[in-house]
Amino acid sequence: MEPYLGVPRCIRMDRGTENGYLEDMQNAFRWDHSDTMSGEKSVIIGSFHTNHVQFFYSIVLKK
Repeated sequence: MEPYLGVPRCIRMDRGTENGYLEDMQNAFRWDHSDTMSGEKSVIIGSFHTNHVQFFYSIVLKK
């Protein structure tokens, strides 16, 4: 198994509590990069209109 060297150029997430840690990590990993998506630009915060996981759990929990 070979290690994956690098981090995503940009990630999209909602404003959930646990995502604050991921946002900080992504910003730190990409801080010194020289492309247009470096540092704080490497995270896009927005809502997801099709969140399949939450939909699945809402069905499971109703049963």
